[in-house]
Amino acid sequence: MNCSNCGSPLIPGAISCPKCGLQFSQPVPGAYPPAPPPPQVVAGRNKMPPWACVLSGCGCAFLIVPILAAIIFPVFAKARERARQITCASNEKQMGVAFMQYVQDYDGKMPPANTWMDATYPYAKFQLHCPDANGQYGYAYYSKLSSAKLSNLADPSAVPVIYDSTNTGKNVTDPLTSMPSPGIHSNANNYSFADGHVDSLETPPSP
Repeated sequence: MNCSNCGSPLIPGAISCPKCGLQFSQPVPGAYPPAPPPPQVVAGRNKMPPWACVLSGCGCAFLIVPILAAIIFPVFAKARERARQITCASNEKQMGVAFMQYVQDYDGKMPPANTWMDATYPYAKFQLHCPDANGQYGYAYYSKLSSAKLSNLADPSAVPVIYDSTNTGKNVTDPLTSMPSPGIHSNANNYSFADGHVDSLETPPSP
C-alpha cells in the first residue's frame, strides 16, 4: 500500500507517512512486522559460575601467602638475631665495666681466670647470659689476662677480655680457643676489649 499524498510505500501498522508525514485516520492494514528475537546468552569459555570466582580468589590467596611468607619471615629472623646480638653486646659491656671496677680495687690487676665470674659478681650484681646460649652463660675470659696488670698491656684496645664461647659453663677461660665458628651472631662474635669498648667481629682478634 502506498501513501495517497506522495505515493511512498507504507509499512503495515503505520499511522503516518514516513516521507510526507500525512496522518492516517486508521493504521495501514496488514500484519505488523515480527519483532526481532531477544538476544541469546551463549555460554562460552570465559563464562564462569559464581563459585568459580570464589575458588579463583582462594587460589590467588594460596599463591600469594607463601610468597609473602618467604619474603617476610627471613626479615623477621634477621631482626630477632640482630636484637639478640645487641643484647649480648650490652651484657659484655656491663661485664667490661665490672672488670674495670675490679681492677681499680685490686691494685690494677685483672681477675683470676678460674673464678672471674665470681670475682666480678659484686660489681655486676648479676650473672649475664648470652641470649643465643639457650639459658647458659656462653661467655669466656681470655686466660692470658689472669691476674695480669692492666697497665702492662701495650694496646688495651686490641686485647679481648670477654667473648662469645661455645663452652656455656660458668667461669670459662681459655686462650681464645672456644669462640664459635662461624660466629654465633650472624657469623660474628662479640668481644669486650681491655679498654672497655665492645665490638662484633667475624674474624677473631689477634692480641
